[in-house]
Amino acid sequence: MGRFESGEPTSPTRGQPPRREGFAFTSELDALWARGFPELFVLTEPVGNDKADKKLVQKALDDIDPVLPVFVSRRAAGRFLHAYAVGKTWTWSNAARGPVYDDAKVQQVATALASDQPVDLSVLERVLANSLPHGPETYPWRVQQAVWLAEAFLGTEPVVQLLVRELARVSADHALWGFRGDAGRTNNHANHLTAGLAVMGLRMERERFVELIEPLRDVTAAPLEAHASIVQALLDAAHAPPRDMCVDFAIARRDPAPLAALARAGNFPWWRIASVYVLGPEWLAEVDGRSLKRQAKWQQLRLVDELGTVAHEEVARVMAWLATGASARKGAVAWLLRHAHLARPALVRMTQTKGEQEVGALALACLDTGEWPAGKAKKLSEKALNAALNKLFAGLSARMQACGGDEALERETMTQAFDTYCELRSAAGDPTPEAYFSHNLDCFRDVDTESATRWIDLGVAVMG
Repeated sequence: MGRFESGEPTSPTRGQPPRREGFAFTSELDALWARGFPELFVLTEPVGNDKADKKLVQKALDDIDPVLPVFVSRRAAGRFLHAYAVGKTWTWSNAARGPVYDDAKVQQVATALASDQPVDLSVLERVLANSLPHGPETYPWRVQQAVWLAEAFLGTEPVVQLLVRELARVSADHALWGFRGDAGRTNNHANHLTAGLAVMGLRMERERFVELIEPLRDVTAAPLEAHASIVQALLDAAHAPPRDMCVDFAIARRDPAPLAALARAGNFPWWRIASVYVLGPEWLAEVDGRSLKRQAKWQQLRLVDELGTVAHEEVARVMAWLATGASARKGAVAWLLRHAHLARPALVRMTQTKGEQEVGALALACLDTGEWPAGKAKKLSEKALNAALNKLFAGLSARMQACGGDEALERETMTQAFDTYCELRSAAGDPTPEAYFSHNLDCFRDVDTESATRWIDLGVAVMG
């Protein structure tokens, strides 16, 4: 821990949020954070024609990353749900060496995208039928997204009732799970949706929620070890969930201890933004600013939109780091300028903190001039990206040699190269900007084998 001058901030008592009022910029946002924001959806009334909604829904169906914003138009949300409920429209064919599409399903999706059918529980029933205990969907978050969208239309209680009913049904038949029901396995849709119930419980009275999930109690004695443990954690606030579900339950239980442990280990769980509400925004001082710029563009943009609702000066530090990259600069700079009075104290502290002086100075200059010193960010074309990456690796060997064997300097030089690599790929829209960095470390052909091997190992190490 390096930034706290007088010890760690005082974490809230388990079960209590840090501030019931004044956490966010409006009372409406305060209420949403108390309900689990941003792990929910809020429906807005459509504006204008449906062109933008059609584009958004199509992108949300095709993309491998979350696209739908928390505040989403009722029209877009309904069309997405109906289209998603159709299920996967293709299967892979080795014989055809590519996907083979189901024409009937393709037409059903097209119909859903062009009409505004009412949303009822039958839509979610179709989604769950395709997904439990596991299904052809690759990403569990997409199924969870559909549950939250249905909740936004229909309310929390009927959605929880349906989800519990379907989970109880599939949990009674171990054979349905196949290898995904093996001991220790949590990577299936049923487990993720069960853990997701914990956060949905924040939107209801606890007694009523416990009553609704009671049908799952028998699952705790089932041979599905990991699933039974997750269910037990839902029913018993003292039960420890599987390790990879600990953040889910820390958020739902308003338990800052597991989140603080992650922060102390240098792994602040910023990827689950709801953690900030539980742990307290003061802890944002411990977020590794450099790591933020290594994230995919969609993650950086969501940080701006969602964390940007929090009325705390340490948010400015996150925005300043994001502004140094190209992916989310526009939104981050807009936040800094809009909340200049709130931001300035945190930015001044950055200028006095090792490793952050330059970022803090740039952000303060932005407040003074009204624009980011490096100008507006531009999206890189594939051609420009390749040229920039070629330049980066063509000069890396010379920069490493210039370190003169100083290990600390070598690590910093390699880290800077990795940061630049991620930033470039993120700005170009790559969904995994950190991937394949080590594949490019064949650029050390002009040095001895020992040095080349050491630097390649170092490159792998800085990737984490």
